[in-house]
Amino acid sequence: MKALLTLSCLLMAGFTHLTYAQDLLASHEFEARDISEVSLKGVFCDVYAEPGDMLKFKGRIEGRGKEGDYRIESRLVGDRVEIWVDSRGGRGWNNRTSLSKLEIQVPKGIYVRLQTTSGDIFARGLDGKELSVSSTSGDIELSDMFGPLEVTCTSGDVELDDVNGPLDVRTTSGDIEVSGIKGESEVG
Repeated sequence: MKALLTLSCLLMAGFTHLTYAQDLLASHEFEARDISEVSLKGVFCDVYAEPGDMLKFKGRIEGRGKEGDYRIESRLVGDRVEIWVDSRGGRGWNNRTSLSKLEIQVPKGIYVRLQTTSGDIFARGLDGKELSVSSTSGDIELSDMFGPLEVTCTSGDVELDDVNGPLDVRTTSGDIEVSGIKGESEVG
């Protein structure tokens, strides 16, 4: 009886492992110096941005699926960097992501554009020539931001704390919470 119980437990543990096994579906790292602009487009990914001495990017997507279902790519054009996520279809029930995370460190004084669909954006301490943050179906949380800031959100909440510079924030279906705004602001 004890052997049967042990065998049953081992089979259940193995089945659970197979059922919940997570594969690395895509990953990408990129670094650049002396850039003037960065544009990051994350589809279904959460974006985490913070200041850095140079541009550093690290993206990772894990879950169930097949190699090639997703790609994270970057391109350097002159002094401009573009980073994006590409989905190759296959996003059905059998292809689920458990981790979709894009992390970026941004140098001071450049144009920054962060954009996501079905993902949240978290940024702190960015000091840009111009900052643009937008999300469709995701929340945006920004703190300690410096420079002109434009925030657009469709179907998500926006939380802003300590923004220094002109601010334009809009949401179609979500709450806007602001505090510590220093500069002209337009909230709606």
